[in-house]
Amino acid sequence: MFNKIIVFSFILANAILCQNAIIVENFDHRFNHKWEAISGYDEDYYMSWQIESGKLRQNNIINDPTGLLRYAYLPDFKCSEFLAEVDIMTTNAGANPRIGFVFGVKGMKFYRFRICQDSKTNQTCADLWCNGWFTPAGSSYKWTKIIDAWISKNIEPHQLYRLRLIVTAKKWQFFLDESLVLEVDTDRCYPVGPVDGAGRGIGAFYNMVLQDAYEGGAVGLYAVETDALFDNLYLKCLNSNSSNVVRVQRYGKQLLAQDLAQLVWRHAYQANIWDCSNMSSCLGNYLRSLGWHVLIAQGTLLGRSHAWVLVETQYERYTAVEATSISIKPDFPTPEQVWNLDDVMQKYPWEYGYYHIAPPHLVKRS
Repeated sequence: MFNKIIVFSFILANAILCQNAIIVENFDHRFNHKWEAISGYDEDYYMSWQIESGKLRQNNIINDPTGLLRYAYLPDFKCSEFLAEVDIMTTNAGANPRIGFVFGVKGMKFYRFRICQDSKTNQTCADLWCNGWFTPAGSSYKWTKIIDAWISKNIEPHQLYRLRLIVTAKKWQFFLDESLVLEVDTDRCYPVGPVDGAGRGIGAFYNMVLQDAYEGGAVGLYAVETDALFDNLYLKCLNSNSSNVVRVQRYGKQLLAQDLAQLVWRHAYQANIWDCSNMSSCLGNYLRSLGWHVLIAQGTLLGRSHAWVLVETQYERYTAVEATSISIKPDFPTPEQVWNLDDVMQKYPWEYGYYHIAPPHLVKRS
């Protein structure tokens, strides 16, 4: 059980695992990063994660009576503290649709935050489970519920919702749209133990302190008993102790144009709040997550101070990109100053930061 691992994309050799690493997946015709998927069955047809009409679809078998776990994750994103956001939609009600995040993935040990809709009672809950810690001898059950809570909002089919998960050393927080639906303190002691498929305890319970048990690991998505659609996935590493990994650098002006062509800003330009400098650093971080080498340029354009992105499209040759319009500009002036992306964001956090603007900042062009 749970022994089918499918590697279904390898666009980049590795995701970037460095301080403030950011991964964006808009699922526009391809995957930007390496993904792996795990099914509860040996047969591939029971596991269907695929890009469809600009979204990632998890297509469950309608007559599947078992409702076993299906999840897909980014094996190279292994920050122990992170922010994760994704748009979700269910396309059929199902008996008990469940959808959310998995994280801390290390083989078959991981955690999952999820939203559950009970079609019989029409109630919605949020809960946190862990897998792989407490398995009694002779039992196949590995699930352990840590905490749950009933919430007032129902998850309706064909409606778009946004999930957010914030994992830090002291707290784990789970949001549905803008509402905090579940929060756990990692230094608290939780009584946990194995349960069966109906949630009944089937063995001895133990005291678990999350900050002692949690070791970090990969992050991904989860769905069961529903056909689920995911879009605009945003992952940001919040800690600086991740190992640096060699990445494959992208080159070529035509490839850069293709990467830019599918993007639009989710938020409109606002002078001194969300303007050329903020947009340049945000777009630069996104392009860097794809494998481009980027710099930030400052200069004078049409008599005014301006910032834009420089992208290395040939070895030591850079192409100017106007961030506000997400377009290549061959006629831009020579920069008066050029910055390393991390340096300019650290030196001028308000002018070049963008964390005061709600993610996702970039979305796919409709």
